[in-house]
Amino acid sequence: MKPRPPSQNSADTLRVLHVITTLDVGGAEVALKKLVLGDPLRGDRHVVVSLKDIGPIGRDLEAAGVTVHALHMQRRYVGGFLSLIRLIKRLKPSVVQTWLYHGDLIGGLAARAAGRRAVIWGLHNARFVRGQTRLTVLVMRLCAILSPWLPRVIVCCAEAARVAHVGWGYQATRMRVIPNGFELPDLREIGALRDAARAELGIQPELIVVGIVARFDPTKDHESFLKAAAIIARRNSLVRFMLVGRGVDERNDFLMRLVREGELEGRCMLLGERREVQRFYAAMDVFCLCSVYEAFPLVLGEAMAMALPCVVTDAGDARRIVGGTGRIIPPGRPNELAEALGKAIEMSPDDRRAVGLAARRRIEMEFSMAQTRRLFEQAYLDACVSSD
Repeated sequence: MKPRPPSQNSADTLRVLHVITTLDVGGAEVALKKLVLGDPLRGDRHVVVSLKDIGPIGRDLEAAGVTVHALHMQRRYVGGFLSLIRLIKRLKPSVVQTWLYHGDLIGGLAARAAGRRAVIWGLHNARFVRGQTRLTVLVMRLCAILSPWLPRVIVCCAEAARVAHVGWGYQATRMRVIPNGFELPDLREIGALRDAARAELGIQPELIVVGIVARFDPTKDHESFLKAAAIIARRNSLVRFMLVGRGVDERNDFLMRLVREGELEGRCMLLGERREVQRFYAAMDVFCLCSVYEAFPLVLGEAMAMALPCVVTDAGDARRIVGGTGRIIPPGRPNELAEALGKAIEMSPDDRRAVGLAARRRIEMEFSMAQTRRLFEQAYLDACVSSD
């Protein structure tokens, strides 16, 4: 990225340095990747810095022509922080956009130390989940204290995230909600992916596949999904269940116990983490989000963009995303989940397709990547103006 002076008049001339805690696969990391790769200027506008290692998301960005720096701060904290200050001074970005609590704090302080005042924080959490380290709790509290001064704009990925952080003491007047955006795959491409994926997985045409995409974590509530699956399996022999996500495979003793208890052997596909997740959405007939907690669930928008009918729990902004195109139930209730999924399963293929297309239209109208990019570009301009 060539150093250029910030412009208050044109988003095209702005240059953005992103600072994120990690570039492993996660919601914020994927959102960063989509934002950068969805920009036609891509490597000319964006440089990405990981406070830790380069990770799989970083490798994807590099393959697409984006410059990525890894500071390895888990091994060299002070040295990494000083390297970040030097990098910002050398590149002179128009805006420093930070992601996640550690990225917000370290990236924001480094930007100020380097003389850059146009800082945008990113918040991607709507509930402080038990199990967070004491350091993360401390960093979040420090960010709340610094929020009236350090960032020019605070971007929340969901309304639920905005409300939560205001409650935790963040400066409300600097906040704005910019939802994650989604690209819309060509419908013909989805059809070809479906045929290929189902053939690879040995899924016969008459079978109905209900799927989830989520890493193994208590907040994702795989237990409720598998309990609901057991109820459905007893009623309908044509239904299969697909689970995709990090830690969701046959080496997971907890999940395998639930499979055995539900007599789901041969009915469940535990596929683990997959990079080309789009083809697995394509193999599904119904998508399920069964989380007890979310902020802005990316997987839901991805499934809707793939024209899948969705059954979702009322977690975070899921209700707002799905609108009137899907079934919504309270989290943590396997019986109600089974009933809602059962209704989607019992629909004719044409009716499921109609519901899925309505979901896709909602993404196109309300959550397109183009709209998200425009909102971020305005945030960049506003941060530059307010820093003058």
